Amino acid sequence: MKKKQIALLLAALLCVSPAAECSAVMGAEFSSGEETADVQNTEGDAEDTAGEIADVQAEEATETAAELTESEDIWTSGEDVSDFGADEVPEMDEFTSGESDVLADAAEAKQGSGNYEVAYITEEQYHNCLQSEDRPEVEMKMVEDTTLSNALNSIEGENTGYCLVIPHDLNGEEDIVVPAGLNVFVGYSEDVKIRSITPNGNIIFWGVGNEKESIEIKEGQGTVGFRQLYTSGEIKGSGSNDTVVFYEDATLGGISGVENLHFGKDCRNVNIRGTSEFYNLYNDTGRTEEDWVVWIKMEGYSEKKVPVFHKAFDWGTGEFDGENGEHRIGQYGIGIQYVGDFEKWEMLDIGQNKVAAKFDMSDVDALGMIERFVVAVPDNDYLLDMDGKTWRPNEDNNIGIEMFQACEGMSAQEIFEAY
Repeated sequence: MKKKQIALLLAALLCVSPAAECSAVMGAEFSSGEETADVQNTEGDAEDTAGEIADVQAEEATETAAELTESEDIWTSGEDVSDFGADEVPEMDEFTSGESDVLADAAEAKQGSGNYEVAYITEEQYHNCLQSEDRPEVEMKMVEDTTLSNALNSIEGENTGYCLVIPHDLNGEEDIVVPAGLNVFVGYSEDVKIRSITPNGNIIFWGVGNEKESIEIKEGQGTVGFRQLYTSGEIKGSGSNDTVVFYEDATLGGISGVENLHFGKDCRNVNIRGTSEFYNLYNDTGRTEEDWVVWIKMEGYSEKKVPVFHKAFDWGTGEFDGENGEHRIGQYGIGIQYVGDFEKWEMLDIGQNKVAAKFDMSDVDALGMIERFVVAVPDNDYLLDMDGKTWRPNEDNNIGIEMFQACEGMSAQEIFEAY
């Protein structure tokens, strides 16, 4: 017989026998005459009766098994069922192996696959992929019905350390592992659905297929970059020195656990639908004409959605000319804006006493952040205080915080309250 049949039969015996014994005793108690007295007064007779019934059940089960064997075509469609010998008793793991196989098959089914064109390219061609929509002129090898990870290990030719991958006919989410020492550009497709990335090397995606699925970044020595990213899913770092680069504007559901976040040359807006937290922030834009280099825009306002900044940053200072010809020096920083809907981009005025950003850092660092943040609202801008609350600067309420050597020994909070 097949393993599945034996498992079913033994499971039936194990489940039925104790209950049947109980039923036999209870049935005897409700019968009439001497049988009732014997059962009620003689414990040994009850045990013998239950034992006899159990023997009968075992014989019936054996007969049933024989009948099933004779009619095996009903269960097996004529397949060979001789898995065990007449005296062979399967171990317990034989009964769970079927379930394990199903789970293994299910896990394998979840692993996305597709067809991939792959080729090594030069460093110059690799960097051109970030700036151009034209494919490099290079002979590509097609690897069919496989995962992206396997495709990366199937590239032929001289290993230049840089490679191009062009996906086709993809299905399902993938767990992508980038080989150490390899720089990968995955281009010209928005169908790649990512479940997780282990960046032992560096990888850049030009578009992803994730709609609501989160992208998990596992611990590795490389970086993960997005030339274009539009998803309602979150990016979840491992909290262990992860590095993510937004080369262009990005829209995502949220971001957490990413230790290092770089804003690339063409990144001006990071649009976030849910919660977000930031650690080390780097300005790689090269943008010098405005002090608010990057804008973090939130869809809707609630205090739960307010972005949290865990570490201070200093992007330097620049010289700027105002609309009225005035000249000023300011620090490069981040703009924050709340909108009602990313489809309509209606700017919200959250009010002067609402928290617009949270600074999970020391008072001294939070004090330094005040000049590096602005909150845009209709017809005006808010600056931030140490608590991340906004206030509207105007002619009657122009608050400046300055730190003097004479204030040495005062805490940042004391300076803030005094001046």
